[in-house]
Amino acid sequence: MIGVDRDKGSDLPAFRRVLQLLKDGQVVQMFPEGTRSPNGVLQRGKKGIGWFILKANVPVVPMRIFGTFEAWPKGKCLPSFKPQLTLVFGKPLWSGVFEDCKNEADPFQAASDKVMQAIANLYPPSEDISKNKPRK
Repeated sequence: MIGVDRDKGSDLPAFRRVLQLLKDGQVVQMFPEGTRSPNGVLQRGKKGIGWFILKANVPVVPMRIFGTFEAWPKGKCLPSFKPQLTLVFGKPLWSGVFEDCKNEADPFQAASDKVMQAIANLYPPSEDISKNKPRK
């Protein structure tokens, strides 16, 4: 884990470390919203992820975790272990997908918005395969 000081506006040592990991071929997981949702609805992504996308020139695999708001809503001190969490992965977004973002007024935010749209398009599976019953 690489902590990022969000209050600085730009945490250059953390950015450099993540960029080096990406250039070295490592997998890095990021949370583009920067914090938990206050209401369980996807929020707009921060432009920092767009910076990595455009600088590192690596594929991005969108991923969405369902059930996190129910498990640990923002403001609650302790999580609940009752809700089931479901991770859904999308198809990789290759660097060419982000080429048009470079022509935008804010290219980093445009790249972040594109990733958030890909995440928003992910849905949980309609069946719970482990129990072979339809999900509620």
